[in-house]
Parts: sequence; structure tokens; C-alpha cells
Amino acid sequence: MSAGFAVGPLVINVTGIEGWLPFLIGIGFVLLATLPLSLSRGVVPRVEGHPSGRILYFLLVAPTLMIAGLMYGFVDSAALSFLPIYGLGFGYDQSAVVTMVTVLIIGSVVAQLPIGWLADHVGGRVMIIGATTATLIAGALLPFVIGQPVLLWPTLLVLGGALGGFYTIGMVMMGRRFRGADLVAINAVFVLMWGIGAVGGPAITGAAMDAFGLNAMPAVVVIACLLYLPLAILRLIKGGRE
Repeated sequence: MSAGFAVGPLVINVTGIEGWLPFLIGIGFVLLATLPLSLSRGVVPRVEGHPSGRILYFLLVAPTLMIAGLMYGFVDSAALSFLPIYGLGFGYDQSAVVTMVTVLIIGSVVAQLPIGWLADHVGGRVMIIGATTATLIAGALLPFVIGQPVLLWPTLLVLGGALGGFYTIGMVMMGRRFRGADLVAINAVFVLMWGIGAVGGPAITGAAMDAFGLNAMPAVVVIACLLYLPLAILRLIKGGRE
């Protein structure tokens, strides 16, 4: 998934942003995705029983996990949506800002295996705190490194890896705690929370940038992390590493 996100922006460097071509290429990739899906007919595993509850139930029994989904959608969508505008505002050209997005997503790609391995060995809640802290630090550094490409690229790699880690860690935590119909249900709620964040993140970030300028984008990232971090730490103290 992350690899697909990374390749997408690079297409713009080849096609440009004018006309139908970039949209037609995007449509073509979506149509190609239907080919493997057509082979999956009849192999989806059957899920027995009924889930223990609905949205509110999972919010109550796994708040760290559910809000991690919200955080992932909020911050990731805000960064992907406004990083190009942020770069353009600091004098980068179109090719450079597309590369910035690609570097951000490459960080997500390369970090997932080590993050998943660590989540298996040190616990999901510990890793959620780590991912939030790394996102906070990288977001806070962005205004200071935006004019220094040597420092900007590694900062974006860390930011992308930390953001993508929310999804991977969430999968690990769900797989450990839930089985059967509950696992299907909580995954659906996790994705729902991601969707809510993905709608709210760009809207809030765009309004903040209109009101306070370009650096409101990393500020929103930092504030979101500061709001979530105390909950993650409290759940770790009360409930263990998970």
C-alpha cells in the first residue's frame, strides 16, 4: 500500500499536472487492481459468530487503538495534502515538492517491517508512544529544516515511517487482542476512525494555514501528537505493553 502511495506522486513528474493524462493513468491503475481481486472469489475465510459490540464498544475497550486510527488518518492526510503547498511556499518547484511527498512515503515503506517486528517484541502500546513521539519531533523540526535539503530528506523519512507505523502497530494490537467476528468488527471501526481523521485532518490544517500561515501545517501535527500522547502513556501505565 505504501509503495503504491510512493509511486503515485512520481507519475506527476512524468506527466505534469495539466490535462487528462495523470487522471487516466490513475484510473488505469485502479482498473488493474480489479484483476487480482477477480481471482479471490471463493477464497475469503468464513467468520463465525457475531461481534461483541459496535463502534462505542470498541472505543471503550480499546481507546488507544481506536484513536491511533484517528491519528493516523488525521496527521497522514494532513501531511500528504499540504506538504506540497508547504514546499511551494518555501520556494521549492513542482518536481521538488512531488519528491518531498515521495520521500515521506518511502519512509513509511522502509519502516514497516522493523516497526512490526518491534511491536511484536516490545508491545503495541510502547510502539504507539514511540511512533507518536517520533511524529511530534519530526513535525516540530520541519520549520527549521525546510530550507536545508540535507536535513529535510531524513526528517521526512522519519515522519513518514512514524506515520505509517500507526497502521502497522494497529494491526499488531488488533491481532493480539481480538479473534473471529470481533477482529473483523474492530478492523472496520479502526478504518472508520482513519476515515474520520482523513476528512478532518486536511480541513483543519487548511483552515489553520489560511489563518496562521505555512507553519500551521507542522504545528497541527505537533498539537495532534501532544493531545494523543498522554492517553497513550496512561493506557501503557494502566494496561501494560499489550
